[in-house]
Amino acid sequence: MDRLNKYLIAGACLVVMAAGLRQIAGLVNPFLLALLLAFAILPLTAWMIRIRIPRIWAVVFTFILLLVIGTLLSILVGNTIIRLIADMPAYEEQFKAFYTRVNEWFVAMHIDTSKLWSSGIFDPDKILGMASATLSRVTSMLSGFFFVIILVVLFLFQFLQLNKRMADGQLKDHLILSRFGPFSGDITKYLSVTALSGLISSVADLILLWILGIDYAILWAVMAWFLSFIPTIGFIISMVPPALLALLLFGWQKALILIAGYIVINSIADNVVRPFFMKEGLKISFLELMISLIFWTWLLGIIGGIVSVPLTMAVKQVFAALSSDGETEGRNQDSILVPKARRRIAVGRRGR
Repeated sequence: MDRLNKYLIAGACLVVMAAGLRQIAGLVNPFLLALLLAFAILPLTAWMIRIRIPRIWAVVFTFILLLVIGTLLSILVGNTIIRLIADMPAYEEQFKAFYTRVNEWFVAMHIDTSKLWSSGIFDPDKILGMASATLSRVTSMLSGFFFVIILVVLFLFQFLQLNKRMADGQLKDHLILSRFGPFSGDITKYLSVTALSGLISSVADLILLWILGIDYAILWAVMAWFLSFIPTIGFIISMVPPALLALLLFGWQKALILIAGYIVINSIADNVVRPFFMKEGLKISFLELMISLIFWTWLLGIIGGIVSVPLTMAVKQVFAALSSDGETEGRNQDSILVPKARRRIAVGRRGR
């Protein structure tokens, strides 16, 4: 009974914490995004240190690189979003015309879709309103990129310091950090390989979009890179806006070409690029994957979806370290990576 009461109290505390976290998601998300970028770029900084660059200068060079790339992307993406919002009324007319044609086609095929359309899910005004609101939110997020970069640099300093202390054996008796060390190495490898393979596939997407003449190609390519961190469905989400735009402007033929190109690029990234850099897969089932994706997206928004896998694995590892019953389980979870021949699901895809 005591154990049951302990679990009930712990569950109630988690519910209260989740409710509070959902209310302050806008405050937490920049820190999570910075933590994600810090893990992803940590191997670059560590490589600079390995080739005898002093630690402080390695972090400074990383900061300059992030600042230059972040500034360029913020300018390009911000201007593209502003232009897209300005062009939204023209696309609204085309979208409504397409909506009418689809409805007439269903009527001609004697398919009753009245309940579907009446639900308002596919209402053009509602869809375009949500798109405009999302674009405006992204524009406001871009204004805080410098703050995120500062956080990334601070996280890098802390990671390097912790790695040095762990290598010297100073934290071997620490309850959480002693177990979190092997896990942090795995999550760094996972995020850095995901970032690199996502970058390669996003550049390929950008070239494809330019060849097909799809507007706002840079925006879609940057979005594809960020969504590459979302497991399974990120690739599909990144494909929908440019495919819909191609359908509205050029017809279904060019839209199908774009979809086929995205699928080919994703397949190459999944089966060639990612396995080349990472021989292991994540120790996570499809059910855990989807539940974590839904939960973190509901709790924190799109940033929660992007960091859903590392957050879930971090929570599992911390609970294993803190649980008095989890000593054996904690030892079994020292690594979140398993050889691909043994893994349960191939989470090493571009859509993660």
